[in-house]
Amino acid sequence: MLRIKKEVDLKELEKFGYFDYGESYMKVGINNERYFINKNTREITRLHPYDLREIPTENEISDLKTAGYVEKVEENK
Repeated sequence: MLRIKKEVDLKELEKFGYFDYGESYMKVGINNERYFINKNTREITRLHPYDLREIPTENEISDLKTAGYVEKVEENK
């Protein structure tokens, strides 16, 4: 799972095209996919009309990764 690091101010996401969307920040991609960052858990998810994959690839969020905002965490099973 990918998430935004705890020390990052979520307002910084607006520099990358994300906007406040209730309980999360959202960004719409060029193919109408939507990226969500939950304000509480900071988890990054993806919704696309033609693809059921919920976790974005690191390439899809490369702008946030390059800025050093993203960390990869293992899910508790």
